[in-house]
Amino acid sequence: MNGTTRSVSDRGRIMGKLIDLTGKRFGRLLVLARADNRGRRTMWRCRCVDGEERIIDGNHLRRGYTRSCGCFNREQAAARAFKHGHARVGQHSRAYRGWRYLLQRCRDPRNPNYGGREPTPVTVCEQWLVFANYYADTGDPPPGKTLDRIDPWGNYEPGNWKWSTHSEQVRNQRRYKPKPHHSKLEDIQRYAAALVRAASASI
Repeated sequence: MNGTTRSVSDRGRIMGKLIDLTGKRFGRLLVLARADNRGRRTMWRCRCVDGEERIIDGNHLRRGYTRSCGCFNREQAAARAFKHGHARVGQHSRAYRGWRYLLQRCRDPRNPNYGGREPTPVTVCEQWLVFANYYADTGDPPPGKTLDRIDPWGNYEPGNWKWSTHSEQVRNQRRYKPKPHHSKLEDIQRYAAALVRAASASI
């Protein structure tokens, strides 16, 4: 078989470039199986959380261009048209302020507990990027409490949230703070040598 008669799938196996996405989840989409290629594009059959199935380009999945069957965009459009009454000028509700602050700290790479957490930042699920969806799941915050995560290493999403007091949230952050990086032997030796030099200079 010469190079002109090999199929696209054969070339993918030979060149080792085919990445199997079966069973992986991208946003609201679950990859079910490989689909027929479209030209040189590798396509995958996916099912969205609403049950809709679509054939989607693998590059679009891996690069985050496609995260749903289109339902997310429809929800965004509906949310923009929906007057939820929580963001009147100068009269933002507690729920709306909490949601805005939630997005802000998860998008801030300088915040070590959220957007800048290592090794993986805390994120907000795609569904909750629309306030109407977030509010439908959480409702109004109880007095003295704000939204917290059940699993502190997880993200903000349905099934991983609870209402907590400020002190409870602080305790969670301290309890799950990443372990400090241990100094290298070379750094310790340099520090010890500096102490010796300083002591000698003071005699």
